[in-house]
Amino acid sequence: MIIACFASTAWDGIWQRHQQIMVRLAERGHTVIYVEPTNTVEAIKKPRILVSRVAKKDDVILLRPIFSPLHYRVPSLERIDLALVSRLFARILAGLREEKVDVLWLFSPFFAFVTSALNYKLLVYDCADESEGFVSSKKGKDWILEKENEVLKKADLVFVTSQRLFERCAAVNSNIHRAPNGVPLSFFEKRLRANHSDIERINRPIVGFVGSLSFWLDYEMLYKAAVSNEDLAFVFVGPIDTQTKNLKTLEQLDNVHFLGAKHHAVVPDYINFFDVCLIPFKVQDLTHSALPIKLFEYLAAGKPVVSSKLDEVQRFKDYIYLADSDSFVAQIRKALREHDAELRRKRVEIARDYTWESIVNGVEHDLLFALTCQNKGDY
Repeated sequence: MIIACFASTAWDGIWQRHQQIMVRLAERGHTVIYVEPTNTVEAIKKPRILVSRVAKKDDVILLRPIFSPLHYRVPSLERIDLALVSRLFARILAGLREEKVDVLWLFSPFFAFVTSALNYKLLVYDCADESEGFVSSKKGKDWILEKENEVLKKADLVFVTSQRLFERCAAVNSNIHRAPNGVPLSFFEKRLRANHSDIERINRPIVGFVGSLSFWLDYEMLYKAAVSNEDLAFVFVGPIDTQTKNLKTLEQLDNVHFLGAKHHAVVPDYINFFDVCLIPFKVQDLTHSALPIKLFEYLAAGKPVVSSKLDEVQRFKDYIYLADSDSFVAQIRKALREHDAELRRKRVEIARDYTWESIVNGVEHDLLFALTCQNKGDY
């Protein structure tokens, strides 16, 4: 298969669902073209992007068209982007001696416009979030919902990560398949992959978080917990993607440590240093439908997890600690007192049911079956 994937995160950014699925499809011999969501502003900040528009990494072809900022609001800019994408794909497909891709895979409704620019056999929409939750204005939300509806009507195959998203997409498209988030098999290896002096120097107990520090975290709840529990070290591993005042206030506390983004290969090391792992999300539409990747990464380490009461996360309530802002600290303290070896073993067992390797097995089967049926005219 030739798979053209339009992703909402750069390949070398924090590894998420996009990279985890695509790298495994590439490892299985499929040709994966990973289109990064680079815009003109980013290209100016990182000139190397302008030089290296096509690259190869981890057996994946990286494509970096330079999208115009707000192209989706200005038809003329969208036409320019369409022409650029078409030209870059024509160049790649010529090198592959192919006329079209087998699978056009969209991770976001923002890329609805490319369905009219590329030749493809199968359109896949991968719905892992309620995308309108990423914008604040009603006009922006309405635009995203309109584009998602457009993609859902065209899609031959839809993957969703949660029951809430299943119900949302099934209202428009009947060919919905569950493909939850997961954890790499490498996370089950209890070994240090490198020396980590930044976390090794921090006194325990460590209450930790891995992932993007974005607007959906409850920084007010975290600040209250950190300022009133000076004996606990609150450690955050991941890039900072927001400028909220509450985050800046949190940064000023002596027992709070921001260690920055880490290569995905060493993330298990940092989790193994944690005494308690956190999923401190705000409870809102965007997060209610989320099944965070970090949940399975934490479970793979057998660690106690304190999480906000998200719909999808509550399915794992027998193995983790659920909290709201009033009970957050109490649940952290309870998790720190845990000495249940059997419970830790069960967490690891649960995580083994959600490996990326097994998830991609199902994804690959669904793709090949859909292509076969389409070729026969039965799809």
